[in-house]
Amino acid sequence: MPSPMMRAMTPTVEARFSHLHMRAADPGAAASWYREHFGCVPVAGPTAGGAPALRPPPADCAEDSTGPLFVWDAATGKAPARSIGSTLDHYGWSVTDLDGWHRRLCAAGCTSLQEPMEIGDRRLRISFLEDPFGCKLELLADADLLGWHHVHLLVPEAGEHRDWWHRRFGGEARQFNGLLPGLRFAVAGATGRAWWLLFRETDDALAPTAGRVVDRIVFRVGDVDQAARRLERSGAPLIEAPGELDGVRGARIEAPGGVQVELQSAPRKADG
Repeated sequence: MPSPMMRAMTPTVEARFSHLHMRAADPGAAASWYREHFGCVPVAGPTAGGAPALRPPPADCAEDSTGPLFVWDAATGKAPARSIGSTLDHYGWSVTDLDGWHRRLCAAGCTSLQEPMEIGDRRLRISFLEDPFGCKLELLADADLLGWHHVHLLVPEAGEHRDWWHRRFGGEARQFNGLLPGLRFAVAGATGRAWWLLFRETDDALAPTAGRVVDRIVFRVGDVDQAARRLERSGAPLIEAPGELDGVRGARIEAPGGVQVELQSAPRKADG
């Protein structure tokens, strides 16, 4: 567990979670599937190559939540590598009727990886599936945080990796369900909403995230150039210098384990 001093420290950058940047051979088909089966809704505005963007269902976010949850890359026609086998193993979605959700998603084309079961002191109910596009997802029945819930990284030393993210991006260092070290973050553009970045130890050799179905985690920051400089000085490799596309300024760094992290500004409002 981090020391009280670490809990109170000022992070390298002030950041809020924005979205996951996804890849698919057919981004439109992937977005349509998530709209139909998770109730996600389109985000208005341009994306690179016209690729789709979705935000959580209205019931799962505040009225002022306008930012995306998933943004797909432009179509390549080639299926990316699965999330299984990379450091970013899966994301989680919290639901009330887990068994029903698991059955419905299997009927909708998901592959069941782990049937519903209970874990931990709280007897938290979870299951695992892989969506039709190669992304592993976890369903869990966490009544404290329904809807979009977490991103799960597999790492050789969970405490050290959490400390790396905590020092640079902040968040609240806590144990999730009494089992896993994690960081709890606010969500950009969603008052009162939060998500978890969770860490689990493994000895497996894992691939970087670049080019896989979940390509990178995107954080919203106030000043992209300043944030990129500060993170680079902290030892985080800068893999894409700050630049602008469709009114959004961005840069990329690489976190331990080859996790790509993009820093983004808020979209510029159109004149008038």
